[in-house]
Amino acid sequence: DAGDTKREDSGKDIIVPYLHHIGVSQLDALVITPPDQDHFGGAFSIIKMIPVKELWITDCARIEPKENWQQVIAEAYRRGVVIRDIHRGFMYREPLFEIKVVHPETKHCIDPNTQSITFRAKGLGHSAVLTGDLTIQGEKEILATDAYLKSDVLKLGHHGSKTSSSRMFLTRIGPSIALISSGRKNRFRHPNKEIIQRLDSLKIPYLNTAERGTIDMIFRTDTMVVKTMIE
Repeated sequence: DAGDTKREDSGKDIIVPYLHHIGVSQLDALVITPPDQDHFGGAFSIIKMIPVKELWITDCARIEPKENWQQVIAEAYRRGVVIRDIHRGFMYREPLFEIKVVHPETKHCIDPNTQSITFRAKGLGHSAVLTGDLTIQGEKEILATDAYLKSDVLKLGHHGSKTSSSRMFLTRIGPSIALISSGRKNRFRHPNKEIIQRLDSLKIPYLNTAERGTIDMIFRTDTMVVKTMIE
């Protein structure tokens, strides 16, 4: 995802400089989990500023009428970016790395958050489930499949909102750490206290970007390294 543009352009001011800092000069894929402004806002700048091979979205997102979102799609077309419709079962493999999409199955277009792209990434003996704005209803749909979900890391759905992260979903994944993507002093007061209590009751430690800034999860064959901007 590419962040928002309300306070600053996340793509131009944060993501692209960060990518350059870690030595990334192009992207094989840019994934927009739901077509909401706080997830696609910086995408226009990213596509303009660095080469992007593919834009991954759902087929329902492709027809989402928001003007700013359609501008992102138009810019991708203009620059020859392949726009790929992502759905359950899609697989992306590199020699030491694999992404498997576990959601959505978009036979019908409903709430974008419920159909938020969710995938399990694994490599070097470690794994992570990344959920975008996935809702409890979306979690139920995933749990009804035979998808293997057990992972070391879980990025909580919808910024730690109480509309996500059901006890059953957390238990099925069984992460050793949860990540919460929320803004400092955000008006929605994410993460929700109920979710924090749920994590505590399940003894799942968590890190919140509102408190720790950028969080890097680095998979190595012998360990998993966690780095935060703010210690």
